[in-house]
Amino acid sequence: RLLVNLGLIDTVFPLPQELLTNGNGSVDDVFEEGLSLLSATHGHLCDCKANPPMWCEAKRALEAGAVNGVGKEETRVLMEDEDARRLLWYAAFLKPLKSRTTSGDDDSEAETRKKPRKAKRSVILRLLVDELKRPIRDADQVEKIMNAADNFTKLVSMGSDISALSVLLSGAQVMYDSENRSKIVCSMNKKAVNPDSEDDPVWLHCMEFRKNCAEALRRIGPLWRAAFILSLCEQLMDAGNDKLEYTIEGDVMEQTQEEIVSGILNKYDVFAAAMMQLGLIGIWTQQPLVNGGEIKKAILTQIPEGPVFRDVMDEQTEWMTTHPGGSKEGLIEHLRATFPAFA
Repeated sequence: RLLVNLGLIDTVFPLPQELLTNGNGSVDDVFEEGLSLLSATHGHLCDCKANPPMWCEAKRALEAGAVNGVGKEETRVLMEDEDARRLLWYAAFLKPLKSRTTSGDDDSEAETRKKPRKAKRSVILRLLVDELKRPIRDADQVEKIMNAADNFTKLVSMGSDISALSVLLSGAQVMYDSENRSKIVCSMNKKAVNPDSEDDPVWLHCMEFRKNCAEALRRIGPLWRAAFILSLCEQLMDAGNDKLEYTIEGDVMEQTQEEIVSGILNKYDVFAAAMMQLGLIGIWTQQPLVNGGEIKKAILTQIPEGPVFRDVMDEQTEWMTTHPGGSKEGLIEHLRATFPAFA
């Protein structure tokens, strides 16, 4: 903050103007925004430590991770993970800069690359690696947190928060069998669900929500809480001093800032609780039921080499996500029905 107030911030974080893509040619206030977001993120994390929501409780996190066989290292909450918090501080401070200097295509490339070439480094990577001398691995994780935060924001804004509420109200649950921890059991309204054949529309809707969340979680892995809180705090920042007006039967109603903030917090709490209830923590470690060799030899014996094989493996991942605990036989039947030309 002292660097910003003294106008010396560009000595530590020099920004090449030609990299700006939003057309306004100015980043004078971007670090002020970053400080505000960092302060909001730190403040919210302190609130979570004092009054932790259900998804920030270490015991519940460990129980939720049991579905996918992950332990304490993969399920640590932010209050217990100093490295994740450090990456979150970088991500919060630099997030407004990322929004000014990157496009959606750049985000997609950042998520898929393994070792970015120096010539193609983003502004964020250049600042962290070249100026602050941080390891490339740290810088890459900071960008992944930012991108995952955007993914969570999109999910919530596109109505997945309503789907999350449906999960909680219907009692849809995916958990490990207390007698056999290698087995996953599903239930809804306290009744057992057969994941292979269940066709209840509510259950199918919950599984669609599970699939959408799984896609976001697989990209970020155990740093998902950092990204989730960053997304939440961005929404709280955007709320600012705004007041929301809406009409009910001709009467104009107004929401205060306090009501708006409370609504955002509730929305994210419900979303996170639904992800945990559907056994999504650790989904990034999920292993395929059938490997590539078995698919070629016994399931889709006519499958050619090339991109289509990746399509088959992706279809398997999606089926396993929407049929948690499903049988190998059910998966094989699905693959043969989906790719009849190769069966």
